[in-house]
Amino acid sequence: TAYTEHRIGERDAVSFAGRRSYVDAVLNPILNDGNRRIQAPRYYDFQARWMHKTKRDGLFDVFFFLSDDSFRFLGPEDEGSFVQTSFGTSFQKLRVQFVQKMAEDWRLETTVLGGPQSKEFQFDGQGEAYERPFLPTVRVEMMRPDEDDRIGVRLGVDVMAGVDRYLYDVPSFGSREEGESVIIAPGMYVESTVNLGPSQWVAGLRGDAMRYEDGVVGPLLDPRLGLKVDLWEGGRFVGGVGRHSQFPLTRQLLSEGEGVPGLEAAYAMQTSVGLEQTVGSVFSIEALGFYHRLNNLVSGREDTFRFFTGPPDFGPFDTGSYANEGTGYVYGLESLIRLDLPNTVAFLSATLSRSQRLDRPDEEEELFRYDQPVVLTAIGSHDFGNGWRVGSRVRFSSGYPYTPVVNSFYDLQNREFIPVFGERSSARLPNFFALDLRIDKEWEYRNWVLTTYLDIQNLTNTTNPEVISWTYDFENEEAVESNPLLPAFGLKGEW
Repeated sequence: TAYTEHRIGERDAVSFAGRRSYVDAVLNPILNDGNRRIQAPRYYDFQARWMHKTKRDGLFDVFFFLSDDSFRFLGPEDEGSFVQTSFGTSFQKLRVQFVQKMAEDWRLETTVLGGPQSKEFQFDGQGEAYERPFLPTVRVEMMRPDEDDRIGVRLGVDVMAGVDRYLYDVPSFGSREEGESVIIAPGMYVESTVNLGPSQWVAGLRGDAMRYEDGVVGPLLDPRLGLKVDLWEGGRFVGGVGRHSQFPLTRQLLSEGEGVPGLEAAYAMQTSVGLEQTVGSVFSIEALGFYHRLNNLVSGREDTFRFFTGPPDFGPFDTGSYANEGTGYVYGLESLIRLDLPNTVAFLSATLSRSQRLDRPDEEEELFRYDQPVVLTAIGSHDFGNGWRVGSRVRFSSGYPYTPVVNSFYDLQNREFIPVFGERSSARLPNFFALDLRIDKEWEYRNWVLTTYLDIQNLTNTTNPEVISWTYDFENEEAVESNPLLPAFGLKGEW
């Protein structure tokens, strides 16, 4: 990692930052010939920024940033049981922003953001898939804060316009799909903040629409309302309710592929209530209950290729046409306890939740593929003095649900085993657990500071399955595991 910032004259400043991981350089030589199935990540990113303050007290801000992340599965290639797979995501963005103060405490903010981005997938050298949208956005916003007035106002217009293109050509994951469409998506919003004694009300309304190759989605109207009330010293009630909409994917809309022109946007009615309590500046606790109702979800075509961030589906699949027939709900409780002492900082967060889906009205309700009933995280750091600091993180979460294979038969014509799946989402991956430890030592010199650190990920070397696969005959399950114990030593110099 490298970062530098420089002031140029009285009105200009520039900064640069870059980062490159090296875990792949450590793991690849060790594990390429090993027996474990490991995800070896690699990432780098870069940022450059120029800020200029105008003579009329305006701010001109130019910010360029890029990122490139990828990983591939490592391990032996036993007959039929494992293939080399790689995945990558990258983007390059330029944001130009101008902020100008206006009369009566109003402020005008204009932002232009755009650049290419991509998701790439390679499977065993026999297929590829990508999504390469180029969708620049322009936002113009006027706002007046509520610092001195009881009423604050924010209103704006944003427009996204460009081209969305994709290719899914992986024989093992459905038939080939390719498409491209010009997208134009304008939006307008208004938000008002009203302070009435110990309470603060925030009301907003957003409208959106999207034009694509074969039609229009929308217009959509999403009202939202939030409330904060100071109950007693250090105690506050928070609550909110609102509608949030999401356009269908381009592949779900285009008639040149398997899409269905005329699909509507999915939307969620989200509600939450909670309490916050602080005790001086040392201790605080937050608890928030939430319930989200999901409607108009797009169902169908589950046998086609898709990028996923968790365990993939293996079946049985809903192969019907796309339709706005899916519904669902999510409910749960989030809590956060924080301790902030002069030499010690620690917090504990816990989330208890349930997420259900119903893809078609005539089907049975089932668990969402990313449902995790319990997620716990504890982080603590203590300064022992003389430049020494020790910190630790403990994570625990429930495993994702998946559909098990209960039997298989041999297809003589295609010379392959065909799985017989059990009840959908009736099995779960094992629970995830990881203990991380970090030790820092800092030396202060006249003009600079040197810090050394030892960062040990997965200190207990716990085996955490992330994705389930099977042997070639579906007789036994085989899991792709997360990283093993991984120590990293580093140096940091600050001038």
